[in-house]
Amino acid sequence: MDTGKIKRVAGIILLCYSCIPMVTAAAIPLLPLPVAWRASFAGLYILSGELFFVISVMLLGKPFVQGIKDKLKRWFFPKRTPRSPKPVGKLRHYTGVVLFFASFAPYFASEARLLFGEVPDAGLRWVVAGLLAGDVMFVLSLLLLGSPFWRGLRNLFVWTPPTPQE
Repeated sequence: MDTGKIKRVAGIILLCYSCIPMVTAAAIPLLPLPVAWRASFAGLYILSGELFFVISVMLLGKPFVQGIKDKLKRWFFPKRTPRSPKPVGKLRHYTGVVLFFASFAPYFASEARLLFGEVPDAGLRWVVAGLLAGDVMFVLSLLLLGSPFWRGLRNLFVWTPPTPQE
């Protein structure tokens, strides 16, 4: 089996798993565990989904993710003809960057709430909702930032040998 096929299969498996926490996280408050354990589990569970989503995007590459986006667009908007993507404007870029960094805030807020205070059962629902909102902000930021951001993100993980100094 070649490396490309292994990457593709692993990426698809991780992409499928990354959707599971977003769908099932609302059931975590129903588990028969102490509140702090449920909140900790909810944070780790949702974070694992987000982490595996990012890894799957890196493994599958932009063309695969773009193909999925195109199929979803055709499914939801069947009468529209595909257009070439518009360049990312200044407002769209800054909105995407703000959403990208703001998507990490719910994790820190839930950790702080767990460390510095008891989380009642009703508060756990808000913690889980905040974590899910962070996931939604993260995915929206990736969609808003467009292909220049994707290229930059990909280049983060590409090693280039140092050039000799003259």
